[in-house]
Order: sequence, then structure tokens, then C-alpha cells
Amino acid sequence: MSGVVNVEFTLGREIRLKHPGGRVTRLAWDEATAEFLVEMVNMENRQRAQLVDELDENGYPILDAYERNDGYGLAVWCRCCRRWHVHGHGAGHRVEHCHKEDSPYMKTGYVLRPIGKPVPTFNNGRPRPPEGS
Repeated sequence: MSGVVNVEFTLGREIRLKHPGGRVTRLAWDEATAEFLVEMVNMENRQRAQLVDELDENGYPILDAYERNDGYGLAVWCRCCRRWHVHGHGAGHRVEHCHKEDSPYMKTGYVLRPIGKPVPTFNNGRPRPPEGS
């Protein structure tokens, strides 16, 4: 699975965390630290697995696309970086706009599914995350 952090314990009492993109973090460990770290990594991997709810027939993630408030296209909420990404009008596959190194959209992009609703806003008019994000 893309974006998953792998944990490796060495006999030299070292923990190696292998991050997406090849970065490796090395930590000294004892049993309590190891148990805690494994649980944290498992929780992070479960959260990453929940980033994509639905895939199209080609295996691309489908994101709900909201009407931009300025009328110039669509916007999708990225649960990876927790920001809005803007695109032109129309449904279909797009190149991702998320710049997080471990974004699950980095390799595949995503498919816009227009839902006919405006981007949600706070009372001051600034965009806010959609409900349930």
C-alpha cells in the first residue's frame, strides 16, 4: 500500500521506520517504546487507509467536487493535506494538487465527481472543510 510506514526492529535494539519516499528514521528501543511505536504506526496506517473511500473502475480515487464560490471551476477537499485544491470545470481524472510527499494521490491523481454544491464556508465567507472531514 502506498504511503504506509514500515517498522523494522533490529537485534541491536534499534527501530527503523521506513517512510514513503525512502526516508529512514532510526531510534533506540526498549519493549515499552517498541509496543507504543508499533501501535502509533498501526494507527497512522489505518488512518491513511481511510483517506480514499471509493475507487473508480480504473482504480483511481473518487473525490466529491464542489462548485467554486467565484464560479471558476471545481474544488476538492484533500483529506491528506487538509486543504482545498482547485480545478477547472467538469468531471473526470485530474493530476493531484497535493504536495505532501506521502499523499496517496501522488501516483494516481484522482477523479472529480461534481456534486452540485458550493464550497462550504464559515460565516466570514472563508472556505471550511466539508462536514465529516
